[in-house]
Amino acid sequence: MGHLPRLRDFDIDILFSILAIGMFALMSHVLGIPRLLPYGWLFGSALLASAVMDISYGYSFHVPMALAGAIILVIGCTIFARFMQQYPVPSPEL
Repeated sequence: MGHLPRLRDFDIDILFSILAIGMFALMSHVLGIPRLLPYGWLFGSALLASAVMDISYGYSFHVPMALAGAIILVIGCTIFARFMQQYPVPSPEL
């Protein structure tokens, strides 16, 4: 099964998670898109959770990353649907 993880097993993963959260926070601030900040937290935490599951339990499929991607996809589809309702495509005149 799995072994008890040690903090040093995840040092690079913690670094990349913090880096991802920081990059998304910077993009959120510079571009003025506030939803990028929660995306960064989702992505960074999913990165770390995937590493924990891989190292501790041997899961090769990164479930947390897929879950974070699915959440971001649902949010994006919702925003797109609202945009299409607000600005419908004009029908071509014959």
